[in-house]
Amino acid sequence: MRGANCWTDHQMLMSEVAFRIRQKHNRQGTSKPTKLKTAKLSTTSHRESFEQEMDSALAQWEEKESSTPDEELAALQQVEVWGPKKKGPVHLKSTDGMETLSDSKRVVARWSEHFQKLLNVPGDINHDNIPLRITKTSLDEIQTMDEMARAIVGVKDGKVPGGDGIFLLKYGSTEEAIC
Repeated sequence: MRGANCWTDHQMLMSEVAFRIRQKHNRQGTSKPTKLKTAKLSTTSHRESFEQEMDSALAQWEEKESSTPDEELAALQQVEVWGPKKKGPVHLKSTDGMETLSDSKRVVARWSEHFQKLLNVPGDINHDNIPLRITKTSLDEIQTMDEMARAIVGVKDGKVPGGDGIFLLKYGSTEEAIC
């Protein structure tokens, strides 16, 4: 309900709507089933020729089925096309490359051996030949109050982690400088 101010400015809404007719999309793979022409089967000559064609096609199919070995056919029938993929054993070659490892314990041992050989190589580095960098002793000196004030002024508001009172020094208070 509107109050004393009528709330008219909050009730005003404007919307832009664009309507258009969507085109019908032809979906692939969803074709209508074709109707079978069964009217020709009422004639005996046509029906007999159809039966002969079906018998010959069935005989050819049975001949092909009997020609393939049963093991091969059984293997093809057991293949799962859909669903989660089953991971087989990991095949890995041994160090000499002659033997293929498929046992999980031997594979893990081979990986361990590989990484030990890869990562634990003794170095041929002579440390005396590496030039040493000069140690900067200027960093050991205690900062002056002016250096601290310049560093604190350079920090933006809200960027310092925690509540350490640095913002007081930035706005003119020198009492919080020793924090």
